[in-house]
Amino acid sequence: MKTRPEDTIQLDLSILPEDKQLQFRALAAKKAKKLVRKQFKSDMRKGRARGGELLEKVEALDTALAQGEEARVLWPDDLGECISILTAFSVFLDYSAEKHLLEMSPEEMDAIEMICRKRGISYEDAVQEALDAYRRKRNDPLF
Repeated sequence: MKTRPEDTIQLDLSILPEDKQLQFRALAAKKAKKLVRKQFKSDMRKGRARGGELLEKVEALDTALAQGEEARVLWPDDLGECISILTAFSVFLDYSAEKHLLEMSPEEMDAIEMICRKRGISYEDAVQEALDAYRRKRNDPLF
């Protein structure tokens, strides 16, 4: 594959006016969403076997991240495959968060609400912090 000159240009968005930086990033996000949708549809057409394959990769990634290990080696070279894993990982995190929340007592739920208000963070951020702590505890018996 031949490299075109425009493919090697490094863009410094910081010199753009802020509104133009936001527009550029929004355009990039829109194109990224299209890539995610396309890859997700492709994975869904491949059936349960593909789902199981992605789940194995997601669990390995989750374990590595929870243990503070270098996860870079778990990512393939292929961008499409990376998008598939990232999408599956996002679904996995949502499921984990919901499962964790369902296991909480009303008192724990009240405590999270109080923490959110006190710290001025969203419920999702508090849940993510709780999941991170849960993963560290799960993988470190001394935690």
